[in-house]
Amino acid sequence: MNHNGHSNSNKNHHNHLDRGSENEDERKRVINSSRYKTELCRPFEESGTCKYGDKCQFAHGIHELRALARHPKYKTELCRTYHTIGFCPYGPRCHFIHNEDE
Repeated sequence: MNHNGHSNSNKNHHNHLDRGSENEDERKRVINSSRYKTELCRPFEESGTCKYGDKCQFAHGIHELRALARHPKYKTELCRTYHTIGFCPYGPRCHFIHNEDE
């Protein structure tokens, strides 16, 4: 027990929780950075300008596009929604097949 009447194991438990939230923040940063410049910037494509400039997360032209790491099963099965109702809300971001070209 420490001077506050709490056991040290309880203190370690709180430290573990604090580290957990830091790890979660790092995990989110890694996920977000893995998509960095993997899609074209729509405003830049449409008007040639982007208010975010060099800080934009999207590619300003083909030369900036990066490859996106995909799951091995990406686009290996038909999209049930698309093939049932003819529409998929995920559009080109869907992980399933919409047509023969994918």
